[in-house]
Amino acid sequence: STIVYFGLPNVFCGVLAGVLFLLFFGVRKISLSEKIGSGAIVLLFIFSFYLVPLEKAWSGFQYPNWFPARYSFLFSFFLLFLAYRAFLHLHEFSSVVLLGAGGISLAAIAAVALWANGAKVQTAMILLTAAAVILYVALLFLSRSRRSGWLALPLLLLFVTAEMGLNAQQLVEGLDRQFGYK
Repeated sequence: STIVYFGLPNVFCGVLAGVLFLLFFGVRKISLSEKIGSGAIVLLFIFSFYLVPLEKAWSGFQYPNWFPARYSFLFSFFLLFLAYRAFLHLHEFSSVVLLGAGGISLAAIAAVALWANGAKVQTAMILLTAAAVILYVALLFLSRSRRSGWLALPLLLLFVTAEMGLNAQQLVEGLDRQFGYK
């Protein structure tokens, strides 16, 4: 939303990574203790974004000027790492697990849309994100197919690139509206 102190953390790793992150917890070959540890780390990051004492600890025990949650890139990287681990086991997931991850992702988007009213989240962006979840889950289904699986990876690359480009454009335009580039 902004880079001043009371803004939201700058977190973005893509919708596909969000879906795959959820699938990480469904991988049977990953031990339960690793899943619990990874979940605990994710929760620590989330609590750090909203609890002032944790935010202050991440910032060297001083309140940061600008760029709230400066460590949020670590959160994004960790989600990408877990998403990659899930992607390596993509063929092992049942259709129910894939649909469940898509459903949980859509529920999370709806929760964020309702909860982040003050953050000026645009309805069009929420709808595009929900459409991206549906598209990515469909492409993940397609990638498991022996006949047409070869088509899924280039399409995933194309849509992830488009999503990242759209997000970058929105970010730069938002900062320009707020601060004005010279």
